[in-house]
Order: sequence, then structure tokens, then C-alpha cells
Amino acid sequence: MDALIDPQFWGQWIRIAILDICRAGDNALVIALAVRSLTPGQQFWGSIGGTAGAVGLRIGFIFAVSFLMQVAMLRLVGGLAPDMLLVVFWRLLSIPLAVWGSGVLAQLMQRFRFIIWLGGGVLGYVAAEMILHDGYTHRWLGPATARTLHYFLPLTTGVSLTLLGWLLARGADSAKGAVEKT
Repeated sequence: MDALIDPQFWGQWIRIAILDICRAGDNALVIALAVRSLTPGQQFWGSIGGTAGAVGLRIGFIFAVSFLMQVAMLRLVGGLAPDMLLVVFWRLLSIPLAVWGSGVLAQLMQRFRFIIWLGGGVLGYVAAEMILHDGYTHRWLGPATARTLHYFLPLTTGVSLTLLGWLLARGADSAKGAVEKT
């Protein structure tokens, strides 16, 4: 109960909440891309399975990292000490958000195909940001280069993947139209 009056606990609570909502959005996007061509009943169960898999993997990785953080030198290197109660709480709370979000996105993708290209662009943007924030990449590139790349690489990657998705969809639509005419 002391945790409820600890400002550090609430600071971690807010930080984990924001990160988890963002991750649930990413999960919903990936799951929606995977289930978009299924029937509504299959979409629901696909969303449930995808969310369960994402949550299970994330909780498993959190426990594995927490276990590894008990090793003295790894704790020094990582500087990480997650509050497992908070992490598990927010993981469980994100399940409805990911299931509901993936269902809504899958339905929207059926009506508005451009959401698929935009989703690919968003995932590309996030991936480039994660690569640039990785400690190894940061050391390999050097701080100045990593800082410079941070200004344009994620945006360039996101826009490029969006355009590539649009071009591929356009080519597929042209090929589909040519086949239907024959």
C-alpha cells in the first residue's frame, strides 16, 4: 500500500500507461493487417489469438529481462528495474484495446485500402526510430550521426514504405483489371 502514496510509483505508472497504449496501437495495426481478409467471425478469433500471443510474448520477455537484471553486471549495463505489478497490470489492460482496435482497423481497411499503406508507413517509421535509439547502433554510428539521421531517416522510411505500398496496390489493381477483361 505504500506504493500508492509514492510519487515515483505514479510516475512509472503514467510512463508505462503511455508506452503500453502506443504498443497496443502497434499491435492492433499488425493484427488488423493479418486478419483483414478473414470473415468477421474469423477476424474476431484472429484478433484474440494475435493479442494473446503479443501479450504473452511481451510478459515473457519482461520476466526474462527482469531475471537477467538480477545479475550484477547486467543491472549496471541495463539500468532497468521494472515494477512487475505495474507492467502486468498494463499488459492485461491493453488486451481489450488491442482486440477492439484491430477489429475496427480491419473493418476500416476493407473500406479504405489506403489505411494499409499508411499502416506500413507507420510501422516503418517506428522501426527506423527503434533502430536509431538502440544503444549499439548509437555507438556504432556515433552520437552526431545518429542525431542527424534521427531527423530524416524515420520519416524517409515511413514515406517510402507508404509509397511502395501504394505502388504495389496500384500494380495489383491493374493486373486484377487486366485479368478480368480477358
